[in-house]
Amino acid sequence: MKFVSHHDIEATSNEVIDRYSDPETKLTVQILDDSAVLIEGNANSLEFLANYILAYINDGWHSLNINPNGAGGDFFTSKSTHGIYIHILPCRHGHPED
Repeated sequence: MKFVSHHDIEATSNEVIDRYSDPETKLTVQILDDSAVLIEGNANSLEFLANYILAYINDGWHSLNINPNGAGGDFFTSKSTHGIYIHILPCRHGHPED
């Protein structure tokens, strides 16, 4: 079995967005209940999300936020009610509470 590490990804988050920007790359993100979030998509859409997260680890950004009503909105279906906020710990900007 082969696992992928963030060390295997050489692309930036923006390059991942460019690579996967086609009409078939769509995620549905919804709250299912008090304890579950649905992240749904075809294989290409989930591959986009995986690569986006791995590229973010290497980018050095504080956080990433894609959501259906803002940045990254093209990657969401009309059924999406929520976006995805990604933040690495420990915080890269030295916030002591993170």
